[in-house]
Amino acid sequence: MRLVVRPLAEADTDAAADYLAGEGGMDLALRFLDAVERAYGRLVEYPRIGAEVHAFASRLPGLRFWPVPTFERFLVFYRVLSDAVEIVGVVHGSRDLAELLG
Repeated sequence: MRLVVRPLAEADTDAAADYLAGEGGMDLALRFLDAVERAYGRLVEYPRIGAEVHAFASRLPGLRFWPVPTFERFLVFYRVLSDAVEIVGVVHGSRDLAELLG
């Protein structure tokens, strides 16, 4: 199974890393980026591991989420396609998910 990271997910990840660098330093940001990569690897290995999100099913059918390891408040939103795992967003759980994903 291949990995497809959408531009919005890349932008989300970069923004979160920038925020974490400002709050806790570059080491924290680099640990976050490493954790995101580990989450992606886990999702490619076990694509259906994440919980389904039914609230946005009409716009994003098959949407699932999985927490970023050691940064569990950040969630990877993704879909399982026939031949790929498509990452659609990486957001902090306190954000307005309906606005972001709806």
